[in-house]
Amino acid sequence: MNLFQLEETKLHSGRVSSFKIECDALTTQDIECLAWLVSRMVGKFRSVVGVPRGGTRIAEALIRYSCDECDTRLIVDDVLTTGGSMTRLRDKLSAESKTPFYLYRGAVLFARGKCPDWIRALNPLPEELFEC
Repeated sequence: MNLFQLEETKLHSGRVSSFKIECDALTTQDIECLAWLVSRMVGKFRSVVGVPRGGTRIAEALIRYSCDECDTRLIVDDVLTTGGSMTRLRDKLSAESKTPFYLYRGAVLFARGKCPDWIRALNPLPEELFEC
C-alpha cells in the first residue's frame, strides 16, 4: 500500500479527487515521528483527541507530549479537505465539557486546501493541485 495513490477517490467531504492520501500506509515509526513533529508545531497542550478513524493513531502517539501546564486541547486528523469533521468534533467536545472554542487547537498531517484559522497542517498541499 502506498501513501499517495493516483486514483479517483471520493473523499469524506463528498468531493471527488484524482488522488488519494492513504495514511494507513504509514508505519508505527512514521506515526511516532509525525507526532513528534506535530507536537513541535503546535506547542503545549493538555489533552489530545483524534477524529475517528484517521486521527486516532496520531492522537495515541501524541499523548506522551501532553502536559498539565496549559489549558489548550488538541484535535488531530490525518488529512483535511474542508475541516468540517474537525470543526464538528470541536463543537461537540466544547459543548460537552463547556470548554470555550478558543482553547482548542487543531493539527493535521496533510491539508488538501485552506485550513480554518484554528487548524495547522504539517504539510499543506497547494490548493491548485485539486479538482475538489
